[in-house]
Amino acid sequence: KVLTVCDTAGEDDYNTLRPLSYPDADVFIACYSVERPESLKSLEEKWIPEIRHFCPDVPILIVGNKKDIRNEENQEDRKKSSTSSENFENHENFVNFDDAIECAKEFSNHRVIECS
Repeated sequence: KVLTVCDTAGEDDYNTLRPLSYPDADVFIACYSVERPESLKSLEEKWIPEIRHFCPDVPILIVGNKKDIRNEENQEDRKKSSTSSENFENHENFVNFDDAIECAKEFSNHRVIECS
């Protein structure tokens, strides 16, 4: 077997073209950023419904990126090294892993992992 990874364009201009890359998919990897709650919301409102519409039976693996940012020591290091306190404050509201699990359950998908 050959592994082909397709990173599709997310802009609305590509809404009609993007699904052309979906046929023959064996799995979808839908990513969100642990430091950006709006990225999980985007999965819930746009990406997972779109995938389910075109490929209702294909598994979706939900992956949270930047897990290490939740680590308190790492946060303190980021705060010290940040050139602006505003940059750090934007990272205080992280996506909780349980929220990602709830998102997965909402779409009958129970595969969620996080990585750094």
